[in-house]
Amino acid sequence: AYSSSRLSTDQQRIDHFNQLIERCKLPGLQRVRPAHVLPDTTNRAMTGLSVHHVHYIASKMEAEGFTPRTDDGRGHDIPIVVQESDETKLGSESLSKWTRVVSKEAQFAPMSADFTPKQFYTSLGNGHFFQALNLFRTESPRMFGEDPYTKYSPWRDHRLTEAITQGIEAVVLSPATTRLDRAFISEMLNGSFHYKWAIGTDGSVRIVPGSQRDVTSSAFEALSKSLDAFELGVLVEQHTKSLKERKKEKEQRRSKL
Repeated sequence: AYSSSRLSTDQQRIDHFNQLIERCKLPGLQRVRPAHVLPDTTNRAMTGLSVHHVHYIASKMEAEGFTPRTDDGRGHDIPIVVQESDETKLGSESLSKWTRVVSKEAQFAPMSADFTPKQFYTSLGNGHFFQALNLFRTESPRMFGEDPYTKYSPWRDHRLTEAITQGIEAVVLSPATTRLDRAFISEMLNGSFHYKWAIGTDGSVRIVPGSQRDVTSSAFEALSKSLDAFELGVLVEQHTKSLKERKKEKEQRRSKL
């Protein structure tokens, strides 16, 4: 477990994060199918996911194409998940919570027919990303766009299809990873997106101290990493409304030319 007073500097927090990953991870990188992933109960201060942000990420994937992670750090972040089952306390808790959420909120993707409670994965920092992929997997109705009643389709993007059917390379942690350690890892994943990651050929993963990713992040992207599920939902609604208004203004100016 960690003490926030003991980990007072960025360097201390990075060092502790790297030590935790080294201690808790299973060997190598493993391919994890989105259909077998649900949010860990400790993520986002235990508030879960924002359905609006899940759809926002899916709409960006659809508009810009799916970009797999590359060796230079481009594309999506490396996911960190916990191997779980309903036989552990945190696995059972995460599964029960997500089952309730999906039953109440129809705009999340339904769980897969081949989902097995005996082995699944819980996401610590890429929960919205995995559930956005599941919207394509289930060809769920869109929330945003010109026609929100049309459905997501993965079949026009072979890289997206491959991510859904073959899985995403991920760091997989042991189910013995404690609640406090999971919460700390989630917090670091959501708060250290601007740092570079070192990924070894043996599957070792660590944040590189004092480094910065060569990626420009908008204020929206930075905020989206730190808010809880409710705050994030409000932010996405405001952001998408602003984008619509700007698009409308641009079309009106164009029509006057």
